[in-house]
Amino acid sequence: MRRGRRADCPHAARPPGAGRLRVETDRLPRRRASVRYCVDWAEQRHHLAGALGAALTARLFDLEWLRHGKYRRVVHLTDAGREGLATTFGVRSGQVE
Repeated sequence: MRRGRRADCPHAARPPGAGRLRVETDRLPRRRASVRYCVDWAEQRHHLAGALGAALTARLFDLEWLRHGKYRRVVHLTDAGREGLATTFGVRSGQVE
């Protein structure tokens, strides 16, 4: 396996529809890795980490697709988020946990 590539965690660098989210990738902080391989400590599932993951998450909060949960690290997908994911990326509610 080549360094930096994980066969069990395929990610598209620019999935169809990503441009519609208007995440300004040219403004990502240079002090932080743009994309990083990461497994969520609680869920034991892969997620997008690094500056791009943080920028994307901030944008999803701005769009009100996500809302904060009771605890700092908990987020919830809103009804607007379900619709946005379906419209933008073709992801249906049954595909999102």
